[in-house]
Amino acid sequence: MSDSLIIKKKEYIESDDLKILAEEIMEKEQLNISPPAKLKFLKVYPDITKTKVGVCIRASNELRLFSGAHYVIEMSGVLWDSLDDNTKYVLMYHELLHPMPVMNEQSDEWDFKIRKHDVQDFHHIISKYGVEWFTNLKTLASSVYNLTPEQESSITL
Repeated sequence: MSDSLIIKKKEYIESDDLKILAEEIMEKEQLNISPPAKLKFLKVYPDITKTKVGVCIRASNELRLFSGAHYVIEMSGVLWDSLDDNTKYVLMYHELLHPMPVMNEQSDEWDFKIRKHDVQDFHHIISKYGVEWFTNLKTLASSVYNLTPEQESSITL
């Protein structure tokens, strides 16, 4: 079998450093996610995909049963490990803006929804950090993964 046909398995690692950074950001930025929501943080090695830097997912009922999490925030491990502290901060802040626990008045229970971007990013991020952070992130990802210009333009959060 040729090297180009070998499929490498992804490795999912629960990350204390992502959790610590998230807790610092939630306190500093006054994000009221937890409680009621419980979050888990994973680094995915080598990556989620070559064009997916980070993602926040709402846990399925099965995942919630086994992990206790309502949301899982994943970061592409190889790229995350290459980022400077400021970019890590803004990227995590971005992902932490996605969880949106909403009290359901009829059932008196929490609904765990995902907040969509206000614009290309979140208004909070753009007003505080501009758009250069994402441009720099795309450039670094393109370099780390040796992406074509078309692939670089498709990088998402």
